[in-house]
Amino acid sequence: MTLSTFDSLFKSDDEKSKNGVPIEYGFNSKNEKVILYIAEAGNPNHEKAQRKYAKALENSRKNKDLYNEIICKIVAESILLRWEGVLDGDGEPIESTYENKFDALKRLRKLFLAVLDSASDTSNFSIEDAAAAEAETEKN
Repeated sequence: MTLSTFDSLFKSDDEKSKNGVPIEYGFNSKNEKVILYIAEAGNPNHEKAQRKYAKALENSRKNKDLYNEIICKIVAESILLRWEGVLDGDGEPIESTYENKFDALKRLRKLFLAVLDSASDTSNFSIEDAAAAEAETEKN
């Protein structure tokens, strides 16, 4: 089968999808870039985390705060992979541990939404050119 324009626009690069892509979100107080490494929504690790928390999500549907907390756990575990340039109030780097990612996502709704937006933007994870997409299809 010949690949179409859709393949080059919407077929995900599996490496980018799972391992994340660097996305710049501005500068910190030391004028260094703030970079978040974000995996694509629906990547295998994301699906695994969703299955892991499926029962908890179902049980929390009537409790908005608990539901949002569980979603933040899933995102911290499988979509927001790491960051660079994030500093605390004293100008010291904040490690991108699971706990720190979860805390930031839970406290900062705009961060949470920005991460989900980037994780859902197919252009962040597309195969760079049609030739690469064609080679990938022939390999499978």
